[in-house]
Amino acid sequence: MARLSNLPKNTLLRNMPEKDKLREAIQFLKANPEETPATAVRAYCVRNEDTVRKAWQRKRKKMGTVRVQKGGQNKILRPDQYAALIQYAVSYAINGGKEATKQIIYNCAIWMRTEDNKTAPSWK
Repeated sequence: MARLSNLPKNTLLRNMPEKDKLREAIQFLKANPEETPATAVRAYCVRNEDTVRKAWQRKRKKMGTVRVQKGGQNKILRPDQYAALIQYAVSYAINGGKEATKQIIYNCAIWMRTEDNKTAPSWK
């Protein structure tokens, strides 16, 4: 089957080949950088959101624009405090015979932070 180089203007999005829909979605994202790939998927009837997201990431990498990092690994304990926390969990498991729960580790981290006169970490 021969393929047209350009689709007719009156072709519906749902009838377009997936490659053409993907190309249109990427062009939309290039023109509207504040929009998300999910929006482009819905607007251009692309079947798989991951396809658009990954294609958009590759395109941005080629264009030289990368997403600004909005956060990072929040370190709430110093490395020595972290090592002590791990040692506490191990000794709790060995001596108590039970595993340290998330709440126990959290309470220990709060106690270490308050000893340093810092605020308690948020629970998430």
